Amino acid sequence: MADLNFYFNKEDKTDFISKLYFEGFKIVPDLDYKISEYLILNNLKECLYFISNNRIKLFFIIHPKFSVNPLVLETMKKNDQTIYYIRQRYGGPSLSLFFTDFFRKNDTTFLGHGFLSYYPFYYSTTSEKIIVNEDLKNIFNIINKWVKINSIPYKLHSRTYYLGKDTIKQALSSNYSLRDINNEKLFEIKEKYKL
Repeated sequence: MADLNFYFNKEDKTDFISKLYFEGFKIVPDLDYKISEYLILNNLKECLYFISNNRIKLFFIIHPKFSVNPLVLETMKKNDQTIYYIRQRYGGPSLSLFFTDFFRKNDTTFLGHGFLSYYPFYYSTTSEKIIVNEDLKNIFNIINKWVKINSIPYKLHSRTYYLGKDTIKQALSSNYSLRDINNEKLFEIKEKYKL
């Protein structure tokens, strides 16, 4: 699975999502749907609304160059009602986008990391295996390159995380921390990259 891990606050998320829309992506929130039809968020304002007001964390990112099938909705019972949900790895193919929100632990506020990823294969609406095409890989690499240019790399536990530049500044000037990265390290990064 190819993935890109990052720490983004609201400002860095906004820039990142703007880039996704600029590249022609469509963004679908992972919701409990009442009908067998998923919602496509058509612009930045709608997407930011869902991130901030509905506390949605997972999104499916589709694009006409690589999403050859619609996303697959299945049913399940939840609170004595039938709901529809998007089945991961079925339809599309799609990218998975996960954002975290702030959370509190031991009287400290933290921002966790998010990711953008895709699997090497998916299943069609008829359960046939779909290998991701070069268009998906190329577009993922465009986004990956953009994140690397607009963020600061940080190696943690054999994995590289990209720290949004505004995220670093805000974490150092306010009362929150990045999960697994202490502010002493952030200060070193800020000095090293002259933020």
